[in-house]
Amino acid sequence: MASPESSEGARQTPRAVLRVVLRAIYHSLRGGSLLHAQAVAYNMFLAFFPALVFLAGVLVYAAPGLEDLLEGLQVVLPPGSRRAVVDSLLAISEHPNRLLVAGGIGTLMLGSQLMFSLNRVFAAIHDREVRHGFWLRQLRAFAMVALTVIPWVAVSLLVVFSKYVRSWLIHELGVGFDRPVRILWTIGYFALAIVTATLVLAALYYFLTPDHRLRWNQVLPGAGVAMGLWWIVTAAFGFYVRRLAIYNILYGGFAAAIGLLIWMYLSAVVLLIGAQFNAELAAQRARYDLY
Repeated sequence: MASPESSEGARQTPRAVLRVVLRAIYHSLRGGSLLHAQAVAYNMFLAFFPALVFLAGVLVYAAPGLEDLLEGLQVVLPPGSRRAVVDSLLAISEHPNRLLVAGGIGTLMLGSQLMFSLNRVFAAIHDREVRHGFWLRQLRAFAMVALTVIPWVAVSLLVVFSKYVRSWLIHELGVGFDRPVRILWTIGYFALAIVTATLVLAALYYFLTPDHRLRWNQVLPGAGVAMGLWWIVTAAFGFYVRRLAIYNILYGGFAAAIGLLIWMYLSAVVLLIGAQFNAELAAQRARYDLY
């Protein structure tokens, strides 16, 4: 039976949650997370384009699915990198078979390196050791790549075909319902994207943290924190790029790649803060004997 002290520690008021978030950010900045984030961002950058190419190959067969992917990228990517990524996808979209094969192989190979990197970083954050052999970790990395990519393929296809449902509803209900239906569809689109991203993050925290005793409901808080911080960081970086950035002058033709790499570095930092948040909660539960 939990003691009164443990019951008090179990209660997570908004102020207490904010303290844990700030503590996770502090420990991430003070510890080695910023250095780890560089390695994660580099692997993320390498895996990003093959994954995008593979997803584009899937959506080309679900025409006009590629346009939906490009619209989504306009929302997510930093302003300085959107045009370069969109132009690259349009240039290679005429060969969907090559997109699927090259993108799939590249996603598995480079994505597995990203999973290796996350596995090592999560182990350091939770003070655990990576004990499994190379081949077992390689198989797990491949499985995690699939677990990460498949939900986004499913969501993208769902968004593509839901547009037909939206058009049918507008036709059946009348032109007067056009605006309400479009607003509801947009809200549903963003809600689905946020829920999918949060669940994917939770899966990364759960399966890539070695030798842990966390349950699913104990990794979801970190995923939620990471998701919230990611939107804030992305919005702030987008504002910086539009209003203040001068790396277009400094880097010239490399500006789009540099901007994308910086955005991925910030995303990696946020990802590790979410893992640190889960570690802080786990340490708090251990102090109050809450298992």
